[in-house]
Amino acid sequence: MSEDVRERCLEPFFTTHGERGSGLGLPMVSGIIQQHGGELKIRSAEGLGTAIEIRLPCRVVRDDRPPTLSTVDIATAATALNVLVVDDERLVRDSLRDLVRDAGHRCEAAESGADALRDLDEQTFDVLVTDRGMPGMTGDQLAAAARAAHPALRIVMLTGYGVLMDADDECPPGVDAVLAKPVDGTQIAAALARVVSRAALVNDPS
Repeated sequence: MSEDVRERCLEPFFTTHGERGSGLGLPMVSGIIQQHGGELKIRSAEGLGTAIEIRLPCRVVRDDRPPTLSTVDIATAATALNVLVVDDERLVRDSLRDLVRDAGHRCEAAESGADALRDLDEQTFDVLVTDRGMPGMTGDQLAAAARAAHPALRIVMLTGYGVLMDADDECPPGVDAVLAKPVDGTQIAAALARVVSRAALVNDPS
């Protein structure tokens, strides 16, 4: 890479691949590393190659630490839910559906915000899990419309900027939780249990 490209390669949406690139690959990697308290360094010379150095902190795991939602059987933390996942990319959509089902919940999938709103009107869902950056209707717009039509619905948003949003305590209107992409089964199961538990506390403060 040239020095100019090296300095900008971690900027969201910056790409040298034209329409074939999204400009989100390295920024997402950098965000995940920062979320874990690490750092990423890039050295590059045109015609020679590029070296990427990743440094992550070493943590000592104590056996006497109190259990958390991620270290218990999360599948038992909430009853089986009816979940609708929304993502315009088929592979991501199918993967999310499998993760939700593996956590012990029932799950359907939609490929757009319009399809999701139709499904919400035709069926009863407990939680909506939606991508934020989608063509046509964005995740923010879907969340607002879904919450207005179904006030009891819990909403989880997935985004490549989840790390930055979490750091800034940013949560779009109508959204109960934000997760940084990519997510794994433990994260999605914990988020489902968390938003449903919050709803139960609000409905039954005693």
